[in-house]
Amino acid sequence: MPRNPANMTNSQINRELEKTLARLHSICDRLIAAGRGLEKPSETLTLSDNLSLEYQSVAARHTHLQAEVYVRYGGYTSRLPHGGARIRAVAK
Repeated sequence: MPRNPANMTNSQINRELEKTLARLHSICDRLIAAGRGLEKPSETLTLSDNLSLEYQSVAARHTHLQAEVYVRYGGYTSRLPHGGARIRAVAK
């Protein structure tokens, strides 16, 4: 089971973001090779074939990591700076 991003260091999150992004690019390449290059992500999220399910899983993890980046950094950025901790509390 993947680790909770709230319990990960900035560098751990950055490394996993790089891995999930590389996996998403690989999945997109395979979608293109399968003749599904014009398929919208919103369509892929509704399908249940193996490639779509893999995409859904990796995209969800990437989204969770990006949400933690937003919480920690206070705005959108693709990576976290070195060091630091959470600077914003999660709204309840």
